[in-house]
Amino acid sequence: MVGPLLVFSAPGITATVMNMETVRDLLAIGALGQSVQAASRLTPYLLVIAAFTFIFIFIPNARVRLGPALVGGAAGGILWQTAGWVFALFVASSNQYAAIYSGLAILVLFMIWLYLSWLILLFGASVAFYIQHPEYLYAGDGEPRLSNRMRERLALSVMSLVAARFLAGEHAPSQSEFTRLLGVPTHALQTLLEALERRELLVLSGDDPPRYLPARDPSSIPVAAVLETVRAAGEERFLAPGLPAPQPVDALLERMRQAIETSLGEMTLRDLAAPSAEVSARDRPAPPAR
Repeated sequence: MVGPLLVFSAPGITATVMNMETVRDLLAIGALGQSVQAASRLTPYLLVIAAFTFIFIFIPNARVRLGPALVGGAAGGILWQTAGWVFALFVASSNQYAAIYSGLAILVLFMIWLYLSWLILLFGASVAFYIQHPEYLYAGDGEPRLSNRMRERLALSVMSLVAARFLAGEHAPSQSEFTRLLGVPTHALQTLLEALERRELLVLSGDDPPRYLPARDPSSIPVAAVLETVRAAGEERFLAPGLPAPQPVDALLERMRQAIETSLGEMTLRDLAAPSAEVSARDRPAPPAR
């Protein structure tokens, strides 16, 4: 109710104010008249920006900060108001469409404007989203994809960081901290975090934003289980029965799995994160002497 009220109030308020006798008398004054005319041109933009900002804050099923919503509202509102004026000029000069489509021309032009309005609204929402979550932006062409080796490296880094924070008694890392510390795009990290959650190696806290904690004691989480989780991530959805392979291939893969388990031995996540936790504990300031 508030959004359309602000949007449709913009031209109405401008027209009403400009038709008032007092305003017309003020417009006769040189400098003051120019100021009033400038304000009358800015008022529709400000009202539409306020409407878009209101929509971006209260409509999404997520907490949107005022700053990003205002930036997105400014981008969408300025574009919407400008596009409205351009579209009005287009309609005024489109007599040939009325001659061809008759009464349906109004419906066709309305649907075109409705489509453009939604595109502008979604554009402003995207601007607000990327302002609030810059970790979703990445440089380069196309969507970056991690190799199997990098996924294993990332999984061990994530679990080591979580366990080190846990053992040192520090705040658990959030998804944005993982992105900042590890330099990995959020969309690539999200798949890995979900896999670790499904295997009950990580658990989310109730904070805002949520933070990642070990699902159980790090000394009871084998490092081999972390590697197995990241290697099997996604196959249960598409390849649940297993991918057929010749017997020599299966034998080779089994030898590789046994070699990894033998190499890691009984190494747990606590062993992997202990050096980091000790360094973090040493870096913390000592409590004041009493």
